[in-house]
Parts: sequence; C-alpha cells; structure tokens
Amino acid sequence: MITPVFTRASRMRPHFLPAVLAGLLLAAGLRADSFTKAFAVDFFRDVPSRKLKGLAARSDGRLLAGPVLRDLGGRLPADLVWCIAPGAAEGTWVAGTGPEGRIFEIALDAARTAVTAKEIVKLDDSQVYALVRLADGSLLAGTSPKGSLVLIREGKQVARVGLPVDSILDILLLGPTKSDQARQQVLVATGNPGMIYRVDLETFAKAGVSDRKISDVAELAARGLTLFGEVKDRNIRRLALMPDGRVIAGSAPKGNLYAFPAAGGAPVILMENKDAEVTDLLTLPDGGLYASVVVAVTTGDSRINRTARPAAPTSTAPAPQGLPTPPGPSPVQGGAPAAEAQPVPDPFAAPIADKFAGRGALVYIPANGFPEVLVNKSNQAFYRLARHNGWLLIAGGEQGDLLGYDPEQRMSLTFAGSNSAQLVDMRAVTSKGDLFLLARNNPGGFSLLDFNSTEARSAETKRLDFGILASIGALRIGRLSDIPPGQLTVEARASAGSDELEGWSPWETLKIDDPGAISNVGWL
Repeated sequence: MITPVFTRASRMRPHFLPAVLAGLLLAAGLRADSFTKAFAVDFFRDVPSRKLKGLAARSDGRLLAGPVLRDLGGRLPADLVWCIAPGAAEGTWVAGTGPEGRIFEIALDAARTAVTAKEIVKLDDSQVYALVRLADGSLLAGTSPKGSLVLIREGKQVARVGLPVDSILDILLLGPTKSDQARQQVLVATGNPGMIYRVDLETFAKAGVSDRKISDVAELAARGLTLFGEVKDRNIRRLALMPDGRVIAGSAPKGNLYAFPAAGGAPVILMENKDAEVTDLLTLPDGGLYASVVVAVTTGDSRINRTARPAAPTSTAPAPQGLPTPPGPSPVQGGAPAAEAQPVPDPFAAPIADKFAGRGALVYIPANGFPEVLVNKSNQAFYRLARHNGWLLIAGGEQGDLLGYDPEQRMSLTFAGSNSAQLVDMRAVTSKGDLFLLARNNPGGFSLLDFNSTEARSAETKRLDFGILASIGALRIGRLSDIPPGQLTVEARASAGSDELEGWSPWETLKIDDPGAISNVGWL
C-alpha cells in the first residue's frame, strides 16, 4: 500500500504509478494533523486488473512480481472465440468459433506480438464449443445448436453424427481400453439433455458422415457411441478425469458436481448448487479437485455483454399499402384500443449496457473431504483454470479480468487484465507453464500471458478524489523488499475536472525526499 498526504491548496485528482522491478510493497500508517488527510491505497482493491503490468496484487495489499499480458494483434474473421487446442505444428493452435461454425488454425509470429488465422473447415452448425486434437493429428469437434460430433482430417469431415441433444459442450480424451491398447476413446458431454457418451474413435471414424440426428441406441452403438452416464440437470458443462479413473462432471443451470465410476453408470453428487454453472475443472495428483463456478446466472443475464441499442420509435400511423408493418412492438395487443405513440428516444442519451449480476467462485474439494469456497468475486464470471508453479490462474470476465489464488498463503491474486470483456479459454504454450495463450471475446481475439517478461513492471491506482483544494504533501511506503530506491519510481498527474479521460496533466516523476530511508521512503 501507499499513503499519499495532502494539504488544502489546490484541487487535484492524482494517479500514482509506481514502477517496480522486483519484490513487494507494504502499507504504512501515518498520523496527520487537522490540516492534512491521509489516503491509504490498497493495491488489491484500488488498482484495476487492466492497470497492472508485470505485477500481481495480493489480497493483503502487497505487490508481487507477476506476468505481463499482451493482447495480440492480427484479425480473426469471427465474432466469437469459444475454445482453443494445440495445432499440428509447434507454435500453432486451432480455435473453434461462432456464429458461423468455423475452425481456424492460429499461428504466433516470431516476435509473439500478433497471430495469423487460416480457416481449416466450416461446419454445418453455428457454434463450435468443444475442440480436441487426437494422437493422429485429426480434430474432434462438438457443435451447437445441432449437437453434432465431427471428426476432421486434413480440413475434411470424415465422420459426423448428430446426437439427440442440442449442444456438445466438452470432450475429454481417455487412454486406450484394457482389452485393446490401440483403441483410443473419448467422453463427450452434452447439453439439453445432460448426458455423457463414450466414443470409440476407430469405429466412429469408419461410420462416415450423417446429416441427421440419431437417437436409436443400436444405431449409435454401430457408430461407436454408447451412453456413459446422465444427470437430471439440463447440461453437463465440463469433464475431468481423476487419478483413480473416476470421471468428474460439472453441470448447469444447477451447478452440481458429479463423480462417475470409471466404467460409467449412476453418479455420486460431490457438491450441490442452485442457479449456477460449473465452467471448469482442474484435478490434482493427490485426488483433490478445483472447480470454477458462476453463481446466480439467470436467463436475464447476458454472458456476452454488448451495448444496448435504443428502442426503435413506434407510431400509430398505418403502414403504406403493400408494405410490411414497421418493426417494433405492436400498437394493438389482445384486441385493446391502439395505445398512444411512445416518445422517440434521445439519440444523444448514453446507451445502457447489460451488467452481469452473478458472481464467480473458486471451489476446492480435497480428497475424501468437503467442498470449500476459496474465492468469491461479485459481478465477475470465472471461465478457465490453469496452474503456474504454486499459483492457480483464473481467466474470467466481465472486464477481461485475470485472477489467481495462492494455496500456500491462502490469498487471492489479481494479475494484469485484458482490454476485451472476457477471457474464455487458456492453454499453456510451453511445458514449463510460464507462457499461456488466452482466447478473448468482445472483441474477439487472443492474448499472451508471459511470466518471464523483462519489461518494467507498473501499477496505476484508481483516481483519488480529494474533493477540496489540495496539494500533495508526502507519499510514504512502509517497507521495501530487495528493491534499491533507484529501481522504484512514482509518477503522478492531476486534473481539476471530474472526467476520467480528458483534462489530465502530463505524468510527473516525484522526487525521493530521503533516499537512505529504505524502511520509510517519502516522495514530494
């Protein structure tokens, strides 16, 4: 934390921008007289995710060395990106998109600043929600709303079947069977209804392309698909394989966690929710389990928040002969007399954007233990989980937030966020787990999360509104860890107005008042 102090002199609304090369910062207390006032800055609460660079803000207010997140350039010819999977060559990826059901090959440039996209195939469905690469290099895709499972080789559909469902939401790779070590199998999670199918890939690949939905059990079995299990909830959103062979499934819209036997059948409920959605699962070698859950997501909440359009003006005047009635609400409902014309909306009025009213939760279930909620974030959704060393990474929204959790310290973390609204998928680029590719939406694209960046690290606080004529008196930091004063700078800018963007002065570097006092550094 930092503590700026001001006296009554001029109206200023400064931002403080410490540039930290390593280590962490701690809070300092300050006793002020009647003509001064202290503002304690908590980096965890007062520094937005998008204003962090190369730092992580811990929930106790400390700044730690963290990753740099860069939104990659390069245009993707799709509005929405739902999933990413490794590509055929090193440094390439495949992405499932919507709303035209296209699958692209994504390649990083040499500088890792942009991506190039090449279309692999366009499927006969609008959304590609699930995508995995098989051992032979082929792709297996799950679509919506037709609920098709498609096998793709060299850009061509070699097998396709329409399941008796609306959506395929996840695909889990399994090892070969005990009876035949050469036969690869997968599990497919579906929505509306919530079922899991076991797929024998060798049989499925020989079944060919079918344009119709198949509900007959015998016909599905002939194509290599058998029912593994089902739940009463409408959707099975995520699948994960435990070390002991059990299959974990997360559902929606209730948000339950189920454990299926390795051979399938009736599940055991590990955790029950109401009005929630399990968005990702991460299993641990010791039999533990992490789950990301979006709680209280109702049909009125928009997962992809877009700016609301003003309502079209209505009129009671009859439409010209031979032309259709203008769009908009009908002036006559249920035989009632025509209502008065609604006022035309003000074209200069600020549009009202949807606000996500739910919350994201990180749940931990230890081996043979009970569920424990580790992280709760209001007005944010959690989408994907990954691990970096001892930290847990959480990709989410609705402001492109990238969060985390430190299991050893049992504290939440905030990392640098994206300029897009949502981070919907996250995959490790290297085996070390220090570089991640992230898929983002609204606008759609990709980002790179780098834990080994050598760029200067910085954090910018929210606006500090003094509310009166004032000037900065001093800025104090309680304790520095392994940071010489020459490697730490603080900048400030001020505005006499209330606008967040315009009217601000240039950034000015504050000079160190006492460079020798490492335990109590002051700026003027």
